[in-house]
Amino acid sequence: MHNRGWSVAGVGGTVRRVSASRVQRASVEGWTGYEVSSGNGDLRVTVIPELAMLGVSLRHRGEEMLGRRGGVGAYADRGSTMGIPLLYPWANRLSDLAAAGLMVDRESSLVRIDVGTGLPIHGLSLRRAPWSVRVESTGRAATVAGTLSFDSSSALGRAFPYPHTLEVGYRMGDAALDITTTVVPTGAAALPISFGFHPYFAPPGAPRSRWELRASVTSRLELDDRVLPTGRVTEATGVDGPLGDRVLDDAFTVRAPAEFVLSAGDREILVRFGPGYPITQLYAPMGEDLIAIEPMTAPADALVTRGSGLREVRPGERFSAGFSIAVR
Repeated sequence: MHNRGWSVAGVGGTVRRVSASRVQRASVEGWTGYEVSSGNGDLRVTVIPELAMLGVSLRHRGEEMLGRRGGVGAYADRGSTMGIPLLYPWANRLSDLAAAGLMVDRESSLVRIDVGTGLPIHGLSLRRAPWSVRVESTGRAATVAGTLSFDSSSALGRAFPYPHTLEVGYRMGDAALDITTTVVPTGAAALPISFGFHPYFAPPGAPRSRWELRASVTSRLELDDRVLPTGRVTEATGVDGPLGDRVLDDAFTVRAPAEFVLSAGDREILVRFGPGYPITQLYAPMGEDLIAIEPMTAPADALVTRGSGLREVRPGERFSAGFSIAVR
């Protein structure tokens, strides 16, 4: 039984403490994770490796910056997204599992179906998978990283039959959080890259009606009524400005290095994409005081369309993509 509430305790001898960034064990709603603090102590992220390296909290000077929605329990039980979830091996919606090369059906517990469109959404369920965890605190940075193997001996490896290893790392430096994902093929097949993250931001200090957004987007990807790209690209207009009561579920290309700034009261959340993330989806649903600024390695449904937006990593190569979050 998982008890609600927070507690944090020192890791002890497993992590070498330094005067700057540091790592501590943490418990959130009964789930064990790690809290990683910035060098100046202002920014703290909490990660639960067992739940697919889920970022469950990002606090700035003690105040929560993330939309926690139904909480950790809803994510663990139903895959209801919150915080900073990984979407793997595809981001957002997918039109056809078989056409994407996935050996799994819609009734599988590994697949979540979007109620609105009836499509598989947010990748396979990596919750409670056997993640191998590495914790480091050296110099001016602290890291929690999780590694997961996809091979024929596991249900995940059989569902997404491209043997490889996946590593997700949360690294905290002096004042910013870097989240880096690295994949390495371990078999003879090239690995298609179509993952992303879905960080929900809900900054305190001002109502949503007064949040301001600035986004380094270049063009808008037209979406159909299933929220899948049609292939048509138009000019990106009307993105910057007050969020107000706008309802967003819109896809864009970005210019590198892409920067997004969400202002709320006297705070700004800065999200920067590295070159591995050429696409973003901006999601601000009706009736929720939050916005997701989503880094994506490829457009939605790229595993099916196999267009120019889909990259592949060949055996002997590796691929990394990273984004950062800072608060000022």
